[in-house]
Amino acid sequence: LLFLKLIKLLSKGGLKNVYAYYTKRSELYNLPNEISPFTKFHIIRLAIRVNNYQQFQELVEEFDQETLIKGLKESFLCTIGEFYIDNGKTKEATSFYNLLIKKFPNSKRIKETLKKLNN
Repeated sequence: LLFLKLIKLLSKGGLKNVYAYYTKRSELYNLPNEISPFTKFHIIRLAIRVNNYQQFQELVEEFDQETLIKGLKESFLCTIGEFYIDNGKTKEATSFYNLLIKKFPNSKRIKETLKKLNN
């Protein structure tokens, strides 16, 4: 299951279709029905690529920030944080980067971004 554009995802039933796919896959192949963290990131990135903040926010809320943070590497997560910043959502960006610094306490990138956000 791979969508290259947000419009394709939405035209094929959106997240409802994605959840249905994972449920069916789980039943057929005895696999977990959870959507992988990278797949969640990929779907969020579709909204980032078309600069659709409303869809981005809905997806981030649906997937739960703390769950995303547990399963993704720093660079992917910073893409999400940078999108908050690019859209003037300083409060949301600060909150997100505060979660990131807990997972990546030695990250120069995250520390520098938090410093800029707090100035």
